[in-house]
Amino acid sequence: MRDAVDVAALADIPAEPWRNGGGITRTLAVGDGWRASLAEIGRDGPYSRFAGTLRLSLIVAGAGVRLRATAAEHATAHELLPGQAVQYDGDAAWQASLIDGPALALNLIARAGAYRLHAQTLDAERGVPIGAHAGLVVLSGPQPCAVWEADGSRRQWQLAPFTVLRIPRLTASIQLCGAAAVAAPAADAGTRAPIQGAPPHWPIVASAEPLT
Repeated sequence: MRDAVDVAALADIPAEPWRNGGGITRTLAVGDGWRASLAEIGRDGPYSRFAGTLRLSLIVAGAGVRLRATAAEHATAHELLPGQAVQYDGDAAWQASLIDGPALALNLIARAGAYRLHAQTLDAERGVPIGAHAGLVVLSGPQPCAVWEADGSRRQWQLAPFTVLRIPRLTASIQLCGAAAVAAPAADAGTRAPIQGAPPHWPIVASAEPLT
């Protein structure tokens, strides 16, 4: 992850097609042993295996995804449902089945035993303490979102719709709030949501917290 705070429009982040053709991924942030991305899942199919990792997914648009691992050592299943962060083993060979159409998922992946992963949709003002995370990612949705430092410096960022804010390491406590408290324009008619259909869960805050 970059050393400085960075803001980017989601549309400007390159879309990387999956090898199996089942979706695309946009990498939002990369750190030392962890990564945050946004995946558009277009059809049923296998998830890539990442040995020695922990994964966390949060569905932000669409009805969700069912994951099933059939190998004896990983025989289990998970339902990824809108607005709910689900953690699972990156070593397993997961088979994904869409629930009623395409889905959009915020994904975190990290070296197992090195980080605690967090992701949640934001429905109220929320604080993030100093130095708690190796990296923080805020993703606004169809409405703008505000992020500001709570240490008296008054440094703040007004995020336009579908914008990513990347903070590599917190040096001051910050506050985040949703669209209701932000004096900024909402998405216009030319701003396309990444997935059409079910009401999306925005904005999102995600982070990787070192365990040592």
